[in-house]
Amino acid sequence: LNSWYSRSESTGMRYMRSSASFHLDIETDALRKFAEDETSSNDKRTKKTKRKGRKKRRDFNNEFTNDYQRPSLALFNRHCNHVIRKYRLEET
Repeated sequence: LNSWYSRSESTGMRYMRSSASFHLDIETDALRKFAEDETSSNDKRTKKTKRKGRKKRRDFNNEFTNDYQRPSLALFNRHCNHVIRKYRLEET
């Protein structure tokens, strides 16, 4: 996976070539659910930090292309890291 991160970044790839249904997790549509969960947790943080003059929000729609709903490379990589932590793969 480390090779994937460096090689995909060095090509300048911004979005995956395959749709969101292709991912590393076992569960169906796990990548899309991960993106939705990430967005909702960012919304909660945005409300808290808005008072401090800072606004951070990840837009769910910008994480996928309009054609075929291809995920951004950044989202796919965050999801890969999530799957590694979820199944404790670094321990094996």
